[in-house]
Amino acid sequence: MRLSRADLFSINPAARRKRECNMFRRLREFFKTREPVAQRPRLTISPDAVHDIFAVGDVHGRLDLVREAERKILAQPADTEKIRLVIYLGDYVDRGPDSKGVLDYLMEPLPYPFQRICICGNHDDAFFQFAMAKSFDKRWLEFGGDATLRSYGIDSSYVLQTSPDGSELKRLMKLEVAPAHLMFLKNAPTSVRCGPYLFVHAGIMPGVPLEEQDDMDLMWMREPFLSRGPELDLTVVHGHTATQEVVFGTRRIGVDTGAYMTDKLTVLHIGRQGVSIL
Repeated sequence: MRLSRADLFSINPAARRKRECNMFRRLREFFKTREPVAQRPRLTISPDAVHDIFAVGDVHGRLDLVREAERKILAQPADTEKIRLVIYLGDYVDRGPDSKGVLDYLMEPLPYPFQRICICGNHDDAFFQFAMAKSFDKRWLEFGGDATLRSYGIDSSYVLQTSPDGSELKRLMKLEVAPAHLMFLKNAPTSVRCGPYLFVHAGIMPGVPLEEQDDMDLMWMREPFLSRGPELDLTVVHGHTATQEVVFGTRRIGVDTGAYMTDKLTVLHIGRQGVSIL
């Protein structure tokens, strides 16, 4: 299912949210039945080691916007030897035109003192699971995966016409998808904690201690997190739920502004002077 721009930013946000929640609930349950990955890393970074943080919203194959965002980030002045942390909030693949290029780019290091951390989004986990699964299920292709495969030179619609069981598609993926890309996605953390801020892709289950949070919630959560916030003594910075503007909610900041459709990739800056948008 693909949402048009009009659907994405409906004048009836409650109806849109209900429709999207139903769709993502079905997809989440599907991916939850796949062969599980061992719990992903969860990082804690001392705020004393960090000068400032840049949080980047959902990318979805828009390498052009990633390059533009990092030009802005690298241009921000600071006289410091401390780490300047750039945290991507996930969903590097699917929907947009150059998922392969985005992964290639994000695997290259930034110049010192900038350091990049790439959190795993639900689309990234879905791509990894689809690539590693022995069985074939085309629902990932309908989830935006067809665009990801096109970036690797694979036309999934054409391939499935000649090989409907998916065997040829799987063979081509093994040839074209770099093992380093799959390793990058496999090792991506689901959260980064730094002082009073927690960075995740989607959200958390309100009121549940961080050590008890489930990876699926960190990558897929919408409600009740969007309405209630974390109900913990921290502020969650997240993507996953596309909005026209950055949302400053109840102890949460949502920075997914639908880049693949809107050409707007948001960068949130958390610095000594507070929070701002580049």
